[in-house]
Amino acid sequence: MKIAFPYEGIPSVDVPDPRLMAVVGPRDQAPSTPAKTLIRNALAHPLGGPRLHELSRGRRRVLILFDDNTRPTPASIIVPYVLEELGREAEVIFLTASGTHRPMTPVEKERKLGREVCHAYPVLDHQWQDPSALTTLGHTPSGIPVEVNGLLRQADLVLGIGHVAPHRMAGFGGGSKIVQPGVCGVGTTGRTHWIAAGLSGAELLGVMENPVRAEMDHVGAAVGLQAVVNVVLNTQDQMVGCVFGAPIAAHRSACMLSAAVFRGAVPALADIVLIESFPADLDLWQASKALAAAELAVRPGGVVILVTPCPEGVSSSHPAMLDFGYQPPDVVQEWVRRGELTDLMVAAELAIGGRVIRSRARGIMVSPGIPPDAVRKLGLEPAAAPQEALEMALRATGADATVLVLRHGGEILPVVTAGVLPSCERAVGKARVEAPSRRGGPHACGM
Repeated sequence: MKIAFPYEGIPSVDVPDPRLMAVVGPRDQAPSTPAKTLIRNALAHPLGGPRLHELSRGRRRVLILFDDNTRPTPASIIVPYVLEELGREAEVIFLTASGTHRPMTPVEKERKLGREVCHAYPVLDHQWQDPSALTTLGHTPSGIPVEVNGLLRQADLVLGIGHVAPHRMAGFGGGSKIVQPGVCGVGTTGRTHWIAAGLSGAELLGVMENPVRAEMDHVGAAVGLQAVVNVVLNTQDQMVGCVFGAPIAAHRSACMLSAAVFRGAVPALADIVLIESFPADLDLWQASKALAAAELAVRPGGVVILVTPCPEGVSSSHPAMLDFGYQPPDVVQEWVRRGELTDLMVAAELAIGGRVIRSRARGIMVSPGIPPDAVRKLGLEPAAAPQEALEMALRATGADATVLVLRHGGEILPVVTAGVLPSCERAVGKARVEAPSRRGGPHACGM
């Protein structure tokens, strides 16, 4: 079967039919209600708190955090309704919750928020590398310092706008993640991310309540995040759900829908997992989300093939990734213990990726944006095209190897159905979430 990829310049691959286990994508869900109606209904029916116009009464300075261009949140549709609910009394400032990503360009900000909003309100960048732009607001119960953008201390009301999809460290995006790592300093983010280095993918991806999310919620509470607007999008970035309310209550509600939308039923663990990183394609820092998804679907000793464009390379913000490369978690932990690797964000990233392509399986990468020498330094084997990568994997695993193709790898929540507890059941307390499948069904082998 010929498998095409959603990337210009990356050719298709022909998987022998006897070897192909399945082509699996998110179950997905078609929108049944217009986005504007979903937003209005969410703002009119808050979860765990008052309506926004009541929450904002008497507040003079409102800070709205919004996620950056690496996320598909349609903030330009959401923001006008938020501003309408707020009224005209308060001063409103927008702050990009970009974490340690590069700053957004003016064009990217206009695409995200809309030109009118960008011209009418201050839209500021989170300066995570500038100590003078940060302030410390105590510690979480586990002792992690809460180092955040100083604008949060000046605000009377802090709101977050984001989207909820499965996430390799936080379980799901959205909620308090708009603060941690969105507008935090690297000290807070590094310590929070480092928790994930000691946990498996099955303990994090698609798990609503986990140690990393608990820290994020503590940070959100410490800085006074009062409410969030969280949306769930399908694979075409169409809005299928919207919630508003207290950060934890609203977020957990959105997680349940997200688990249903992005669940991909996998028949069994595969010898070879061929996965695209879409829509997390900008650089490897984003694309490695697909490695975390592949961990839940590849058998021990198998091969993971990552297909990703990465037009911005490995990571402009974290060049140390190339200095060390992916390694098993115990190796990375020893580097940290000896003080050889001090950037805990990079350490967590390398340990999580290394758990997949060093400890559990081998890794092959097809990426026009990352040179072969860099791929080798990272610990993967480079291949010029998906077909070459598949042939390499088949030679390594044998002629009878099974091949699983995972679509939408940057957000998919693989659920192995053959005797393994599904990730979506863990996400909602072992209560299975069902959702109508897209045209073609959950196993769209003709894609």
